[in-house]
Amino acid sequence: MQTTLAGRLAAAISEMIVERRLDAGAHLNAAELAKTFNVSRFPIREALALLDEEGVVEARTNRGFFVKSVPSRSAVALAEADRVEELDLFFRLSRDRLAGEVPDEFTESDLIRRYGLPRAEVRESLERLAREGWVERRLGYGWSFAPLLTSPQALSDSYRLRMALEPAGLVEPSFRVDPKAFDVWRAKMRDVIARPESFSIAELFEGGSRFHEMLMACTNNPFFLDTLKRQNRLRRMIEYRVPSHPSSTRMQAEEHVELLDRLQDGDFLGASVLMNRHLDVVSRRKLKAIAAGEAGTTGMEAVGGL
Repeated sequence: MQTTLAGRLAAAISEMIVERRLDAGAHLNAAELAKTFNVSRFPIREALALLDEEGVVEARTNRGFFVKSVPSRSAVALAEADRVEELDLFFRLSRDRLAGEVPDEFTESDLIRRYGLPRAEVRESLERLAREGWVERRLGYGWSFAPLLTSPQALSDSYRLRMALEPAGLVEPSFRVDPKAFDVWRAKMRDVIARPESFSIAELFEGGSRFHEMLMACTNNPFFLDTLKRQNRLRRMIEYRVPSHPSSTRMQAEEHVELLDRLQDGDFLGASVLMNRHLDVVSRRKLKAIAAGEAGTTGMEAVGGL
């Protein structure tokens, strides 16, 4: 498995080729990819070189990189497993931070000692955490945690904001259905419905966040999307405390499919009402699960990760 930044970017680009249904011969612009993945062009070029070696893309002299062979979904699934591995430090750090075991301020050496990871991997992870808004580099030395949602009340407040934002976004005059994106996400959600027990907490959180962000992107109003992205970054830490349960995961994925169907049928008001109820029910279940976990009871079952 590739565990370098270039390797993970190669996996992400492979997934993008499948998601966007790019055909052989499609041009892959390095500058646009760097912007998409919020990195410099150098690791993008390294990632494309790796994909060239694997036969997924081909380099054409003075013209750049082009899709050569569309990756199979099984290959993309393996690539996603690598990306979930990258999220492991997110999960471990969030667990320990919420438990009060990691202080507000810390250094790379602190994390190296605590988690037994190489310095390069810790440094790379911290840069990713900084891009996600979890941590900030201190002016003098070391790192500090940025303000995040770390309490049930904060999570509840975040969901209340989303209940005001997302249902409204679906009935905005500028909202436009993206048939291609809808088809991709309908297939993803049906995969979750078919095998809900196969997905990790990290995969479910990332998938759910990206699904809702896709819908807000359809508003064609950048402020809707930017607000939701910020909320998703802020809530990741506390959401990782909430375990998934197959029945709830399946139900939430089914509601996601219903949202897509209603929007594609032109029932924007019905989709807005469903979105409000969906967020309300999900938030109540997650808060109940967190409370049960803090009390040491078994009420954690009734929750899904989407």
